[in-house]
This record gives sequence, structure tokens and C-alpha cells, in this order.
Amino acid sequence: MFAQKKHRSFGNISQVCVVGMFPPPLNGMSAVTSMIHSLLVAYGSENVETIDCSPKVYRLRTPVARARKFIRIIGLLYKFHLWCISREGGKIYLSVSGRLGQIYDLLFVCIARFHGKNVYLHHHGYLYIERKNFLASILFKVAGKSAIHIAACEKMALELANMYSIISNTRVISGVICLPEVEKVPSVRAKLRTVGFLSNISAEKGIFEFIDSAIVLSKVFPELNFIIAGQFQDASSERAVTNFIQQVKSAHYVGPVYGNDKTGMLDSIDCLLFPTHTESEGLVIHEAHSRCVPVIARSTGCIASFNEKGLNLTASDATDFVEQAVAIISKWISVSEDFLKLSAKVYHNHLEFRKKNDKAVREIVKEIAIER
Repeated sequence: MFAQKKHRSFGNISQVCVVGMFPPPLNGMSAVTSMIHSLLVAYGSENVETIDCSPKVYRLRTPVARARKFIRIIGLLYKFHLWCISREGGKIYLSVSGRLGQIYDLLFVCIARFHGKNVYLHHHGYLYIERKNFLASILFKVAGKSAIHIAACEKMALELANMYSIISNTRVISGVICLPEVEKVPSVRAKLRTVGFLSNISAEKGIFEFIDSAIVLSKVFPELNFIIAGQFQDASSERAVTNFIQQVKSAHYVGPVYGNDKTGMLDSIDCLLFPTHTESEGLVIHEAHSRCVPVIARSTGCIASFNEKGLNLTASDATDFVEQAVAIISKWISVSEDFLKLSAKVYHNHLEFRKKNDKAVREIVKEIAIER
């Protein structure tokens, strides 16, 4: 994989500090931060500093846990300050938090700007893009007009610049870069026999819309199977899935899946329903497409910009999602030739999309790593 290769350059290697969440826990933000770090290390490991802001064991929301986290962050800020004063020039790459974590982001950027460091801010969420956020406004103003902002899609980059006028330099890198490359060509789906759900299981991720869609489909197509995979996030979602499995005999819950088990789950389904309310990009969409699995998803965040990539999108409200998902799946079952073509198309589009973003991430990492 290209991330493991050493690069030769025609410029001086820049001093870089990567600030953000690293696994564990593993999520979209920490996976991308880890990937960017690996690519920067490939240019010169002795020049890359790491500031890991992951919550680790401080995820509990107790006063003691919050105090320990605060003390830890203060230590990381001091470490970053020492890094800044010990190096001339240099750059900071920071993964922007979505909520109150931006307070810490602001402190890191204040220190970076005080020491004259160039700032790269990588955006992963839509919370402060859908609605203007005071904390984000201050963060971006402190970062300055010279800051480079990295977005997950062209739509996010445009909306960022429209929402916050201080932003003028943007780059685009999809989270698809942190997924494993496809080693073996998957099987194209000739017929739709199994519909799947793969995500944390909660109302925010759309489990109730999935269940509603599946119940309607099971009455029209009793031979259709349903598979749910993921970790329950609350008791109400767990009760809903348990009742659904008891009601629909062709429905199964397989628990959380990772690594090869996740690949196996995707290979066992023919279509993925992803009615998320909160996702900014949805890496599971790219994972499904890499296995020739068409996806029906709610068009939140960057997902809306994937329509031309062969992804069937539906309206944003729950009623429309269920109605349209049922209509789309019914058509795919009735016209298997069209479904086969779509299955092949989403895989082809995934390869092209992955190739485009592999190139984009190489370019931005080179920009960060080489001192101009």
C-alpha cells in the first residue's frame, strides 16, 4: 500500500505536528488521522510529532474523568508548546472536533499561530456547517486566512467557505483513503435476495426506518432475507430489533462485526440500507460499494454528493425514506438485469473514486511534508 512507501523529494522536509484522535477508539476521524500520520512519516519519520487527543479511558462523563481528561489535555498543550519553540518553521495538521472539543482545538491553534506555524485543519463532521457555530468561527479566525482547510467532499468544502468567510483555501480528501484496498474482485450481484443494515444501532443511524422498510418488504416478498449487524447504542433500539426478529422469521441479528467478519457480512448481503440522520460521509457506503453492494441512503452531508457515483439516494424525512426504499428494492427485485448492472457499476465507481482520492491525499501530504 502506498502509505508504507518511503518518498524522495526535491525540497526540504518540513517539521510537522499531527494533532487529533488516534485509534483506539477506531472511528472515521481517528482512522483518517492515523492514515495521514502514516503518510507523513513516509516522508521523514524524525520530523513528525504526534499529539494524541483520543479520549482513551477518559470517556466516562464523571467529574473525576473530566478532571483527568483536562489535566491530560493541559499536558498535551505544554508538549505542543515545547515542540513549537524548539523548531523554526513547521506545520500543524489538526483534526477538527465537532462539539466542545473545539475549545481544545482553539488552544492548539492559538499556540501554533503565536509561534508562526502554518495550520492545516481537517474537517470530518457537519455539525458546525449545517448551522453556524460561534466556537468554530473563533477557531477559524484564529487560524487565519492562510490556513488550509481539508474537507471530505466538494460539497463540504463549498459549504464551509460559504458559512465562514475567513475560509478561502480548501482541499478535498474522502475518508475512503483509510479503507483497505480491494485485493480480490468481489462477486457481482445477479439478484437481490438479502437486505442488510451495518452501523451502530440507534435511532440516529436509522434503525427504525430500516425495520419499517423491512416489515413492508417482507409482506410483499416473503422470501427476502434481512441481516442487521452492529453494536446497540440504547435499550429502545435493542428492543425494536428483538421484536423485529421475532416478527419476521427471515431476519437475523449477527452482532458487531469487524475486519474479515465485516467483509463477510457485506458479501452475504445484496443491498445495504443506510437511513442515517447524522453521518457526514458514511464510510460504510464505500465499504459496501467495494463489495459490489448497492446502497440506499439518506442524503445527509457528503452522501448527497455521491449521487452521480451510482448511489441511490432518498428524501430526508423518515416517511419518504421508507416509501422510496421499498419502491427501489421492489424494482430491483422485479428487474434483476438492472440490479446486476448497478451492482457492477457501484464497484467500478468505487475503484475510480478510490483512485482519485489516493492521488488527492498524496498531493496534500506532499504539500504538508515539503517545506516550500
